[in-house]
Amino acid sequence: MIDRIAKEVFPDFEKWDAFIELNEQKVNLQNYWIKEYQRILKEKFQDEFLDWNIHFENNLNVFFYPIGYSERKSLEIWLENGFQLSFWINRELFDAERVKKLIKIELPLIEMASNEIISFNDNLFDPYLFRIQLKYNLPAYISDFNRLIYFADKGLPEEIIRIIRPILKNERILQLFKNINDQCLKIN
Repeated sequence: MIDRIAKEVFPDFEKWDAFIELNEQKVNLQNYWIKEYQRILKEKFQDEFLDWNIHFENNLNVFFYPIGYSERKSLEIWLENGFQLSFWINRELFDAERVKKLIKIELPLIEMASNEIISFNDNLFDPYLFRIQLKYNLPAYISDFNRLIYFADKGLPEEIIRIIRPILKNERILQLFKNINDQCLKIN
């Protein structure tokens, strides 16, 4: 296979040289697409979800938490590298067992909103209560960050909004987050 690529894709030095130049721009392209993704997602998010904060962390990581609460001191919904949706808590600040009990009461609602069956993570050292693999309606199969980043300004923000809308627009889920944030802190 590699011999075929070497002969057919790079039959002359000019094609190889163009490939090297383009490859050297990979990081610049990724950084550009990440900034565009964050800009577009933040604009669309702020227009639609008035009760939630949005915060970006490196690459495609983004998390959401209710307005009036602090990041890292609240139950948060995380979108990790564009592929996994999860609920996150700071286990040093929150009583994880109490949080799980409250979430389990509303689990059918969360499952219905997310369109996924959820199983809890029982690892005491993992801050993620559960993770959901996302399925996008994008025009190509997406298997990793390098492929997903291409869609950062070509439909990915809209797909993320489509996926999180049923969760963040649900008043019972918002109230659940507020109740957990108010009732499950170890230090009140």
